[in-house]
Amino acid sequence: MNARMIVELMPFAIVFLIIAVFGYFMLMIAKIERKVLKDDVLCTNPERVRSANQTLKVLRLLAPIEIGAILLLVIFAIDHYYHLFRINPVGVGITAGGLLFTYIGILFSNSNTDKKARYTGTCEGVVVGISEHEDSDGNTTYSPVIKYMVNGNEYTCGSGISTGRRQVPEEGTKMNVYYDPQWPKEAESDFERKIGVQFPVWFLAFGVPMILIGLMILTFGKELLRML
Repeated sequence: MNARMIVELMPFAIVFLIIAVFGYFMLMIAKIERKVLKDDVLCTNPERVRSANQTLKVLRLLAPIEIGAILLLVIFAIDHYYHLFRINPVGVGITAGGLLFTYIGILFSNSNTDKKARYTGTCEGVVVGISEHEDSDGNTTYSPVIKYMVNGNEYTCGSGISTGRRQVPEEGTKMNVYYDPQWPKEAESDFERKIGVQFPVWFLAFGVPMILIGLMILTFGKELLRML
């Protein structure tokens, strides 16, 4: 392997290392959570067991992205040096981005379906506060904090989704809360359910057209360049 080849493949090696480290941490977390499920002492804590199952479920959803990223990187590295496939990187990038958006949209849709199947209990809750969330760019979004009662016990649920201030109900507003009868502290409100339904639509609306555009570039890339 000459110096030129090493320099050309260095960016691919760095990206591969980052992906590999991420995959290593995924495997370590999965190993810990599986041990929790097998450990008789820890299994006496049902909440910890439930948390382990949920973590493993998320890792299983992330695994196809990790594998796909590695395969794509290897293909790009081979094509860059040996020019075997003569891949159009723009077409591949757009298609891969579209697949990722579509995959995330499907995950959101499956998550919504799973929550509706589990959160079969219903009660009335009241907004008792507004949470503020500031991102790295200084933009602030908001989500309601809702108090509700189940079997005489008081619970509070926030929201994994935050929006603009105008979309968040004011304090004192009453709304339905949907909870897991076996784990009443796991719940979502009308606010989160309404906003959450929109997420799959947004991601699929971006993902599917990107896939089609990417495939067109891969198939007719040279012809399109001549037309331009």
